[in-house]
Amino acid sequence: MGIYIGLMLWSILAGCIFFTKKNTNLKKKIYILLVYIPLILISGLRDISVGTDTTLFHDWYNFCSNFDDTFGWYIEVRENIKLEFVFVYTAYFLNLFLFDAQVMIFIVSMITLLGVAYAFYKYSKSIWLSTFLFIAFFSYQETMNIAKQGFAAMIMFNAYGYLKNSFKWKYLRTIVIAMCFHTSAIVHAIFFLLMPLKLKKILFITIFGGLIIFFGGNFILSYFMGFSLKYAELYVGTAYTTSRGFGPGLIQILGIMILMGITYYLNKCNRFTELEKKDINIYNVFMFLYIMVIFLQYIIPIVGRFTIYVAWYMYLLIPLLVCKLSKNTSLFFKYIVYIIIIVIGFLYCIYCMNIRIHEVVPYKFYF
Repeated sequence: MGIYIGLMLWSILAGCIFFTKKNTNLKKKIYILLVYIPLILISGLRDISVGTDTTLFHDWYNFCSNFDDTFGWYIEVRENIKLEFVFVYTAYFLNLFLFDAQVMIFIVSMITLLGVAYAFYKYSKSIWLSTFLFIAFFSYQETMNIAKQGFAAMIMFNAYGYLKNSFKWKYLRTIVIAMCFHTSAIVHAIFFLLMPLKLKKILFITIFGGLIIFFGGNFILSYFMGFSLKYAELYVGTAYTTSRGFGPGLIQILGIMILMGITYYLNKCNRFTELEKKDINIYNVFMFLYIMVIFLQYIIPIVGRFTIYVAWYMYLLIPLLVCKLSKNTSLFFKYIVYIIIIVIGFLYCIYCMNIRIHEVVPYKFYF
């Protein structure tokens, strides 16, 4: 547990370089070196026991040393085990040099986290705050669990510029690239269709859709099961179809709704520039989708696997809101806002570690 607390504290302490004079790109690069090197080392050198899927990652890697080389989107590396072709060929190539799975885990962790750092560098109003939230709200730890999906999410996160500037074909092309690493990235095609929604409609649909899901959960699950017989055969009676306690989900939804409410208020007060209005509209579409994923995962828990594709945009939204809230206010108020966010982050992270989300506690190095 202490190692993650230490990472959060270091992300804040290293962020002190931004509290003097004007923020510069050089300071951002220094911050990335200071903070993301430890993040990469801790993720890439983790033991097989850290993360619920790390054991599977090792098994998949070893299976890829020998497989039927018939090309396809999915390649069967063992009976009933099919993986995306990019993963299979990469693992096969590394196996030729007698590298073990730890090498691939390190490479995947390094590229994923540097990709996240680059997205924060390019799009965030506060790289240190975005990084702190990324660790505190357990997204960093989640990449130790669903590594292939985390890689796909990182690719789509860096495609934000295409989304903002309406480069439709480039965004759709990036979806296809991300799908090569994890097919679930196709969900971004659905997200893309929802982008024209405006803030008022997003808030209305969030409330209305949430009520439908909350009161119609059993019907939705039954209908989904009837529609997807394969899902029913594989997952009935498992954690993927058993509803869980709704308390933590309600807290998450409340937090997201507060963020959306603050966004709406600041927008009514004309605090955002025209370019920033594009940002907040996209961020709030993702927040709406985040709420829908939270609702649905308590009916069909496997839907929770899509959380990684929507949650990261909250780490861009919060720094933008803090920037606008603290504009033309005293320095004292600005620091109070930061302190509140940091306290909430620490409490949430400690809670996640106590209930052993993603099985990343206790942490061990592989050597």
